[in-house]
Amino acid sequence: MTLERTIAQLFRMDDATWLRHANPWSGILRNTALPLLIITVWSRLWLGWRAVIPVALAPLWTWYNPRIFPAP
Repeated sequence: MTLERTIAQLFRMDDATWLRHANPWSGILRNTALPLLIITVWSRLWLGWRAVIPVALAPLWTWYNPRIFPAP
């Protein structure tokens, strides 16, 4: 099994989720996950073990984002 298929199975996006994924608000807010990861990794020495929280929140937000917005 390839990495791409493993990730696709974790996200479990059906047709309705893909429609919600196309919502402009979902697209705009989806772009907040990568900056969160970058800032967290960059400031990991200041945050210490508290850096684990935003690192865990970024993938959760990426998974949850297309499920909370309605279809466009």
